[in-house]
Amino acid sequence: MARQLLLQFSASGQLFAIESMLIIEIIPLVNLTRVPATAEYISGLYNFRGDLIPIIDISMLLFHQPAKEHICTRIIITEIEYGDSRHRAGIIAEQVNQTLVNDTDNINTHNLAGNDAPYIRQIIRHHDNNIQLLDISELLPAKMLQIQQAMNA
Repeated sequence: MARQLLLQFSASGQLFAIESMLIIEIIPLVNLTRVPATAEYISGLYNFRGDLIPIIDISMLLFHQPAKEHICTRIIITEIEYGDSRHRAGIIAEQVNQTLVNDTDNINTHNLAGNDAPYIRQIIRHHDNNIQLLDISELLPAKMLQIQQAMNA
């Protein structure tokens, strides 16, 4: 039985998690550079150690409501694989305050969102809670990755 360490957070009152091995750093909310004509869930760009990275508001993406600014609302800096290369992106998430160890046997797969949300395909049952596991590699649209590459060229 394999185990994985996850970071749990919420978006609009729903529980989500991502694999901790994909997390580079967790930072407080900071000012972002807005990019005109991008999707409403792209909060802007952030200068992370010399690289401009896109920041996604996960509440806006999933529920069309901006993330609430709680004391535990944070930006989770992640690294994803896209094609042959690795890219960094940030996620604004609420209630970022808990890690959990999960047995991979506790994961159920679904396709309720279809192709509209390929980043949500798995649910974990943990202590009477249903936690949706996000696939970070599917979260960031190819267009934002192209913008990021152009900005850092």
